[in-house]
Amino acid sequence: MSRSILIILALFSFIPSGAQDLIGLNEPRIKVIMSEENPSLTINDKIKNELYRYLKYTSGEGGETWIIFLDEKGYCNGVRITYEKSSIDEKRNELTNLHKSEGVDNWVYKSRGKLINVDLKDETWFFTVTYKISQHREKSGDDRTA
Repeated sequence: MSRSILIILALFSFIPSGAQDLIGLNEPRIKVIMSEENPSLTINDKIKNELYRYLKYTSGEGGETWIIFLDEKGYCNGVRITYEKSSIDEKRNELTNLHKSEGVDNWVYKSRGKLINVDLKDETWFFTVTYKISQHREKSGDDRTA
């Protein structure tokens, strides 16, 4: 019985969980993951920005655009995904099930030792979900004042 539980847990650990897994990874690794886990998205490398480094992926008719922000060393420090308005309720439910709610349209989780904020912004024709490293320090439970 316990062996089957371990097998099930192992299988679930390999299920891809999306944008949150990209934060902290380098550009070559991100490209591999995106091609494997999101084959319907294609990279758009025609547009360059001199101020920010990023990778841009778009879907054909899916109405989905991913902007993966990179730091000066080529590591992901944030992801913004734009979706068609019709899937907003489904996405809110998904985020609520995956992460700890921190208020209306705001969630938080920990990945690779970093606290990640997830914000959903409802626009007129679309909505965005932004994943970024939190600027707030998480309490360890052993924080002491001198």
